[in-house]
Amino acid sequence: MRMLVFLFVALYSMISIAADQVAASPASPPSTPPAANTPKLESIGQVIWAKGQVSATLPNQEKRILSRKAEVYKEDTVESDKTGTAQINLTDGTLLAIAVNTKIQFEKYNYDKKDTSKDNYVTNLAKGGLRTITGEIGKHNPQETQTKTPVATLTTLGTDYSVIVKKNNDTLISVKVGKIIAKNQKGQVIELGRFDQRFAMISAANQNITILKSMPSDFDKLNTTKFETNDLNKGSHMTGGGGGFCVGK
Repeated sequence: MRMLVFLFVALYSMISIAADQVAASPASPPSTPPAANTPKLESIGQVIWAKGQVSATLPNQEKRILSRKAEVYKEDTVESDKTGTAQINLTDGTLLAIAVNTKIQFEKYNYDKKDTSKDNYVTNLAKGGLRTITGEIGKHNPQETQTKTPVATLTTLGTDYSVIVKKNNDTLISVKVGKIIAKNQKGQVIELGRFDQRFAMISAANQNITILKSMPSDFDKLNTTKFETNDLNKGSHMTGGGGGFCVGK
C-alpha cells in the first residue's frame, strides 16, 4: 500500500512539472504577419477582362493572377506573358489595354474628385504594349499625366497617340489627335501634334530625335485596337482626353 501511494505522488509531481514547463515556454511565431501589420492597399481600378496569363505584383508581395473584376492597386506592376491580354478601368475613368509580353508599373496615381489640383498619373512601360484612353486626371491635370519608356517621358495633352518600343529600345511616336511632349534622357524636348510634326523616332543609342515625314507601317495594327464597354465602374467613359498604344516589337 505504501508503495502504491509513493508511485502516485511521484507521478503527480512529474505531471505538474511538465505542465509548468509547457506554460512557461514561448508561443511559436505566426507563419504570416498579423493583419494589423499588413499595409493598407489602395485600389486604383478593376480588371474589365483578362485572357491568358496576366498578373500583378506589389513591392515585396507575392504575384497575383488577374481575372475579371480583380482589383489593381497603386504601385502594382502588371505583367502579361505571350498569351496574356487584359483591359483595365481606373477610378478616374482611364481605360487601359494591356498587350501580350507587357510589363507596366503604376508608378504614381492620385485621384480626388473634390480636389483635382493634386491629381497625377504616371505609368512606367518597361516592355510590351499599352493603349490608353485618358480619364479625368488627363482632363484636369494633363501636365501630370505621363507615360515613361526606356528612352523618353511622354506628357499627354489631350491626345490620341501611339508609341512603339522596339527590341533595341528605339522608340517610335505617332500622334493622331492633340499633342505629345516628348523628353529624352538628355533633356531635349519636342512637341508633336502639328500637321507637319506627327511622327518621330527617338534613338536609344544616341538619344537623337528625328521627325518622320510619314507614319511608319509599324503603326498599322495599333489603330484598330478597340475597348469593350465597361460595366464595372459607372463613372467610366470612352471619350476621355486622348489615348495611345505602346507596343514592343
